[in-house]
Amino acid sequence: MTQITHARLLRQNAIDSSNSPIGKTKKKDPVKMFQKKHVRNAEILKKSKREDCIRFTVNGWIKAGQAKLDREMLKTYLDCIKNLIKLMGYRFTKTLLLPTIIYADKFVQSSGLLDSTQIFHLLLISSLVATKFWEDTGADMNLASYISGISKKEICDMERTFLKSIDFALFIDQEDVDEFENRPRGETPLEVGSS
Repeated sequence: MTQITHARLLRQNAIDSSNSPIGKTKKKDPVKMFQKKHVRNAEILKKSKREDCIRFTVNGWIKAGQAKLDREMLKTYLDCIKNLIKLMGYRFTKTLLLPTIIYADKFVQSSGLLDSTQIFHLLLISSLVATKFWEDTGADMNLASYISGISKKEICDMERTFLKSIDFALFIDQEDVDEFENRPRGETPLEVGSS
């Protein structure tokens, strides 16, 4: 029996068992079941490398002498933003995370380093700009205001300042993404679009 046929049978059994009157069982992804352990480990390592790269980049935005964000605090900030974007009806995946980080990095390059207390606002505004630019219907500013506790007027003002600071340069090409993902740790913040 070929691997594909076996995977189809497993998928069918998972569908059949989920329709059983006894109760729903968790469906297992047949592709993941047959994926070699080293491939899964490589995916985990790639995700870990990306998280470390993001943490290093974000901590590079904070003024000297101030406390850097630990893994948990950054995760909390990103989870809050991710949940806000989900409430707006979008998925905050790599397709929105990378532009968010790259735009914020552009802002810091043009405006200077920030206090550690300003990082959440920077990530929030950057994610709203990324959502408006990369998604078809934009972002719900009323919801963003309600969730963040920042008035709609303040969000709009911060967004305007943010966009002026990055010179409204929102297009990101594959070279920018590759440079971000492959950047070794220990370097200065990313220089996007500099040629």
